[in-house]
Parts: sequence; structure tokens; C-alpha cells
Amino acid sequence: MGGYFVVQFNKTSESSAQKGLDGLAAAQDKVMQRLERAKVQGECGPKLNKPRDPEYWLAQPASPKAKLANEKPQGQTVAYEQLLKSWQGE
Repeated sequence: MGGYFVVQFNKTSESSAQKGLDGLAAAQDKVMQRLERAKVQGECGPKLNKPRDPEYWLAQPASPKAKLANEKPQGQTVAYEQLLKSWQGE
């Protein structure tokens, strides 16, 4: 079963990148569902989980952390001397 996925990203919008990744995941899920249904790989084939709310997966032990409200805070300019003092514990 040959094939490939085409994912397009719009570099100007983070939401477009997320939509592209979501589309890729959906396409891969469809392929995995077909493989699971056809049982072409026997016991080694995919066994998909039922779709669940992302909050369920984020609540599992060792799960990735949820996205922060402010992923990219505004940077700060700090004087070099002040940085040295903070690193030296003064």
C-alpha cells in the first residue's frame, strides 16, 4: 500500500500550521483505520483507541502539558551588569 501525504503550511499563521498538522493526523488515522479493518498485518497491525477529548489525554500520567495561554511572552531588555549580578546571586 504505497502513498504519501501532502501537508501545506502557511508560515504567517500558527493556526494554519495547526490545521495542517490536524489534517495530516486525520489522514493518517484513515489509513490506520483501513489497515485495522482489513487485518492485513495480523496481530502486528494497528489497534486504534476510540476518539476522546484532548482533556482526557492531557490528564493522563506522563502526558504532554496543555498549551499555555501566553506561549510567546514579550521579551525584555536587561542591562548586562544587572544580568551578571543576578547570576552571581547579588
